[in-house]
Amino acid sequence: MSVDQQNLVVRPARMDDLDEIAAFNARIHDDQRLPATIIDLIALKKIPSIERGFTVVRDPASGAVVSSTCLIPHTIRYAGIAIKAGMPELVGTDAAFRRRGLVSRQFDLLHRWSEENGDDLQIIGGIPNFYRQYGYE
Repeated sequence: MSVDQQNLVVRPARMDDLDEIAAFNARIHDDQRLPATIIDLIALKKIPSIERGFTVVRDPASGAVVSSTCLIPHTIRYAGIAIKAGMPELVGTDAAFRRRGLVSRQFDLLHRWSEENGDDLQIIGGIPNFYRQYGYE
């Protein structure tokens, strides 16, 4: 867990965060299908657990979720060889809380989880070149 000068705490999510994370992602990504997708990720065990799959940052003043992301495990096959991979996904921060290093600190946690999971690599889609600042090429 890490805290910045505004007392914003980056931490693993808990089950009591799930509904708010789902609503936050629907709003921040402008996609009303995301709450069902997020709940399915947990219910169908696509992510081992919310505590080892999602991160959350809450505004201490309002209690609202202001940033979140998750790590989805994948197995990639190349020439018949199974390669374990972690995929950061659903990366989002409320506009009022951007440029505070929240995604970077959440990625630190996701990268640690990926290493602990024994992932051989990480993959990420999304905005071309944006994720280079977090070490992706």
